[in-house]
Amino acid sequence: MSNSLIATVDVEGVLENLENLAASVEGLTDLGYKFARVSGGLSDLAQAAAERMPGFPDNVSEEDKARVMEGFRLRKAELFGDRWFLRTAQDTYTEVMPMDVNQQKPENYLKVNVGYAFSYTQQQFGALKQEQKNLHAIVGAVRTDVNKFTSNCWGKLVATYKALHREPRERSNNATFFAYLDSTFEDMLKRRKTASNREGAANVPSEEALKAAIAAFRKKLG
Repeated sequence: MSNSLIATVDVEGVLENLENLAASVEGLTDLGYKFARVSGGLSDLAQAAAERMPGFPDNVSEEDKARVMEGFRLRKAELFGDRWFLRTAQDTYTEVMPMDVNQQKPENYLKVNVGYAFSYTQQQFGALKQEQKNLHAIVGAVRTDVNKFTSNCWGKLVATYKALHREPRERSNNATFFAYLDSTFEDMLKRRKTASNREGAANVPSEEALKAAIAAFRKKLG
């Protein structure tokens, strides 16, 4: 991970503020206020993305997107933490709890985290499948999880920005209302048929009676 990125991100400060925000909720009104405040922050970040990345969101350079994805990966690394595996034989691993790691024999253990999983180049990772398929599976699961996380984060960033800049659709209120009535009447006729089949024709209005009522309603509207 680049030092320039780490230098521009106060990770501990951001996380501490968010944790304190949740811990300081004093009631439902306070919760609503703080949620709205955080939501506003997301909108601000989405706008900042557009200001700092030419072509955002649909024509961003691969370099700019990679730097943002690196930040997403940084957060995933914090969430993922470390997983420990006991190496019981060549390419044979058993996951263990951190407290069970024998510090006197660290060579018998493998620590897997996001940094380790992505320390393999794509070529090295591909070769690992032929050389150590079980280790490949462990590393691959982490890489897949991280890639899904970062992809989802990018999608949310783009969606947040697009929601801010969605063009309002012009429509005729009158036309929309009558379209709603047509849909409602159609649904009523379908429901009448279903109810007739389920409950018996004697328990629901006939199709003719319902259509007559709908026609009378339309005539009343003019």
